Amino acid sequence: MKMGPLVRASKLEPREGFVAHVTFDNGEERDIDLEMYLHGPIFQPLRDDPALFRSMRLERGVISWPNGADIDPDTLYYNLTPGWMMDEDEPDESISHTQLNLSMADILQAIHALSLSDKAMVLSILSDEIADAVERLETQIEAQRPEPALAVREEGATYAAGQPNESEGEHHASHRE
Repeated sequence: MKMGPLVRASKLEPREGFVAHVTFDNGEERDIDLEMYLHGPIFQPLRDDPALFRSMRLERGVISWPNGADIDPDTLYYNLTPGWMMDEDEPDESISHTQLNLSMADILQAIHALSLSDKAMVLSILSDEIADAVERLETQIEAQRPEPALAVREEGATYAAGQPNESEGEHHASHRE
């Protein structure tokens, strides 16, 4: 299966149970059972309170709820498994990068086809994702750095190797007076 252009929802109506009638921006309409997506702490209130579930709305073409939960319409349109539903230790069996046949050219073509406001939204999301990835990488690098060697100076004081000992600076200053 090759993923086509990104889609947004243009109309949304809650139906019976956890079903929503979704109209996509390409004109296609579907009744979609959202129950399989409603797992985890952010979705639990929606499962517990039918009125809250029915309060769904569209924000920039994304299905959203007042508690901050949302579902990307591409996930629904292309029947993808959201990343948060996957076990990090197991590969996603539903669809692979090879099956999607995504290349940088495909991604750029999809972004190019977006409206200016959607491009800004996608770039903002990508920017946040990249910042999060850099932060995780920096944390991993920091965790792998060895602790500075400790040395012992006069009077049993410890210091990090290569760092001045505060009491030494005070000691030298008092001898100069």
